[in-house]
Amino acid sequence: MATTLLDSIGATALQNGPSRRMYPFLRGDSADKYARITEREYSQLASSYAPTVADRTSWTNLLLQSESFDNASWTKTALTPTADQLANPNDGDVTADKMMETTANSGHIAAQTFTWTAVAHVFSVCAKANGRDWIELALSDGTTVPRAFFNLSTGVVGTVSNCTSAIYALGGEWYRCMQLWTSPLAAAGSVNIELSTDGVTLSYVGDTAKGVYLYGAQVTAAASFLASGPYIPTTTAARTISAPNIDYTDNSTADIPDW
Repeated sequence: MATTLLDSIGATALQNGPSRRMYPFLRGDSADKYARITEREYSQLASSYAPTVADRTSWTNLLLQSESFDNASWTKTALTPTADQLANPNDGDVTADKMMETTANSGHIAAQTFTWTAVAHVFSVCAKANGRDWIELALSDGTTVPRAFFNLSTGVVGTVSNCTSAIYALGGEWYRCMQLWTSPLAAAGSVNIELSTDGVTLSYVGDTAKGVYLYGAQVTAAASFLASGPYIPTTTAARTISAPNIDYTDNSTADIPDW
């Protein structure tokens, strides 16, 4: 499929043509057939050309301190956070936080205040069981409370209300838990990650030997899980990234002819 590119020097619209392989050292021995150069032909389009789709797609993580659950941006209730205790499922760095219950007879929650707009949002977090197998994601705009339970042992979604939810295995017993919801109004509220004993119970006497690992919390304005984009780390402010809308063709497994 033809792809529209931009010349990085003159910002000239170019049409992506067919690729071809060149073999610069063809002396007949088999090793030389791997010494190839891949070229691509381009043809310049008319100056009146205008793209039919946006050149780039952008995503914004609207939450703060997406990897630092020990930070004051996250209000902890009956949870003790310890920063950087486990390799995260994204790049393997030791930046996942351990969240252990206290013995309080209450909810065991990590929450962040959030101001909603009346559009669809996706809330997600990466979680791994550490003695406690269930978590709940709950959102609030002061009126509605969409909620969904996730089993971090079996990788299934439990009870869901007022939202759409999904769970994705990331390997190493990590799961990305996701929640899609459209707030009916623009209002101040919160996002909440809450531990549960059984996928139903939220208030109980905690056990200091039980908890979960958390990493990579994110809220993006998006109408689907796919459209919510990649994970975007944040610290003291929301952060936006973008990527070009380009179709890439992987030729790494293309057949190499014998010479």
